[in-house]
Amino acid sequence: MVDRDKYIIINKNNKVMETNVLNEQTKQRPGFVTFWLWLGIIMNVVLALIMVSVFTTNNTLPILSLILALLIPVMDIVGSILLLNWKKFGFWLKVISGVIFIAIILFSYKSFSESLDYIIIAVISPIILLAILQIQKDGISCWKQLE
Repeated sequence: MVDRDKYIIINKNNKVMETNVLNEQTKQRPGFVTFWLWLGIIMNVVLALIMVSVFTTNNTLPILSLILALLIPVMDIVGSILLLNWKKFGFWLKVISGVIFIAIILFSYKSFSESLDYIIIAVISPIILLAILQIQKDGISCWKQLE
């Protein structure tokens, strides 16, 4: 029985894919992109746990510092989850977290030269992610499939 809103098509590589009335193919992403997003989630969870551990062992730090320290990994985790769910806002959330990270670093260090390596990482990370999202599967990049 055929669903009224879905049709089965066979593309040029003889792969069976579903398409709906709007002729929108089912979304697919290369395995490396999925791996990269999951790696980001795992690394940010580990980072958040380390930060909580540091703040609980050092009682002299204010709670606001802990909140700011956890803000970045939580935003990155949510951004990665949104990207896994095909939401372009996940990318922009990761960019916003990078901007907040740069602001925190600039206010935390005494000189610009001490914080330069962290700033470079915060600027390059979204560029690397954007490049990874450009990887194509069946001729369509992940970036183009994001809503």
